[in-house]
Amino acid sequence: VDNADRYLSYSRRGDLLVWKPDAIEGAKVSNPREFATNLPFITGMDHVKRIGRADRMCLSSADKQVSFVDLIRDTCKITGHVKVDFSPLCMCTVAQMDESTGEIDLMITFGDDGGNVHLYDMEKLNCIAEEHLKGAPSSLPKDACLKTWAAHGRHSWVTKVAWVDDMRVLVSGGSDGQLVLSDVTKGEVRLD
Repeated sequence: VDNADRYLSYSRRGDLLVWKPDAIEGAKVSNPREFATNLPFITGMDHVKRIGRADRMCLSSADKQVSFVDLIRDTCKITGHVKVDFSPLCMCTVAQMDESTGEIDLMITFGDDGGNVHLYDMEKLNCIAEEHLKGAPSSLPKDACLKTWAAHGRHSWVTKVAWVDDMRVLVSGGSDGQLVLSDVTKGEVRLD
């Protein structure tokens, strides 16, 4: 979390770990505060926005789950939870200016186990996840999907995605050993 008073990580068993900066001194690391997320195998985590004093995080899991979590001081509250139709192996936030309105569009990008990259509207996915957590879903996660494209071979796992704002490209790495540059506006590979 940018300019924060804590560091965040996750364990493969599904815990969100919150570290205080003074807990990390050279080789000596104090125990972090653990919060159970009920996600069996966390594959990605990203800071999606700041809401008042809370930091909204998005977590993905290999079993097709995406959760939104608010961190406020020493508490962790799940605010939304939804199941998608692919296994998200990695994720990142994309902040891109809409040239027609001048507003910043926040999107979440996921890489999957079939070589695809999925681009979602962050606000829509967050709202859908909140509805699903409350047990009153009026929309499906696919309603928040903006684009999906094949960035790597269909038998490749997309293991890392990162937004490069200066170049306005999404970089993805996969088990096929390639780095791919994609245009998120068009939803297509620019260079591989």
